[in-house]
Formats: sequence, C-alpha cells, structure tokens
Amino acid sequence: MARVGVHTLDAMSDEEIQLNDPQTLYRRWEDSQWSPFAVDLLTDRDQWGRMGGDERELVFFVLSSLMVAEERITTKLSGLVGAYGTEEEATFLSTQQVDEARHMQFYARFQDEVIAAPDAIAAHVARAREQVSDAFRHIFDEELSSRPTKGSSRTLRASLPRSPSSRSIT
Repeated sequence: MARVGVHTLDAMSDEEIQLNDPQTLYRRWEDSQWSPFAVDLLTDRDQWGRMGGDERELVFFVLSSLMVAEERITTKLSGLVGAYGTEEEATFLSTQQVDEARHMQFYARFQDEVIAAPDAIAAHVARAREQVSDAFRHIFDEELSSRPTKGSSRTLRASLPRSPSSRSIT
C-alpha cells in the first residue's frame, strides 16, 4: 500500500485524508502552467541518436501508449466535464482536459523533433495505435469511447465510483 507521511492509506480514516476542493485544485492548476513548446529537447535528440534499436522501440512503445491515452482522454473527457455538480467542479475538470491536450501536443512535438518523424497529430496518433496491444485499444478506443457523453451526464455521474473519500468532494 502506498505510504503518505507515516501513515498508510488503508490505515487512515476519512477525517485524516486531506482532499482539496475543486476551486483549490483549479487555483493550483493556474499556478503551474507549462508549455509543451517551451521544453528543451536538445538532450533528448542527442540521446535518441545514441540509442540502439531495442531501446528506441521501447521508448517509442511507451510514447505510443501515452499518445493514444492522451488523445482519447482529450477527445472523450467532455462527458465527465459535463457531469459536474458545481461550477467549481466543471472548471477544474476542464483543466484536466486541457492538460491531456497539452500532453498530446508534447508527445507530437517529441516525435516531430526528436524521433524526426514530423507529421500531423492525427498521423502520430494513428501510428501510435499500431504500437499498442489489442487490450489497450479495447480500453481506450472501445470502452472509453462508449461511455456516456455530455448529453447523458446524469447517467455518467451515476456510474462514477463513490468511495468514502470521493463523497466528500462531490
């Protein structure tokens, strides 16, 4: 079990767990902005050039998995955003969708500039899908895509897991 301070999560009561409200989470998000285009990739380019074929395949597989996941969440999270309970929740959930899009932009830039395979994001995603397993595609292309969308946010909200901890934030 993961450790938090000197307590394990399974040994902590709901009263001991500090959860931030959506407005606090939003403010923290605003204070920690980054640009996928401001990250210096010179060292990455150098390291990529020195990697062997097996190392490159592993890195490309990992990046492909991340690219597919980020794209799916970017394009499919709107149903969850639409299932908000308060305006503060909607605001915070929207930030998560923006962050996923930012990650997707970074992975595309990495492929453009480090792997040296410049292309449109859709082409990067299509190529990435060829690298992931059938089980991965099932989760992100079928299961996630079949979840209710904004038009049925009440259904989505009812299907979300409700742990004792999550009841205190929604």
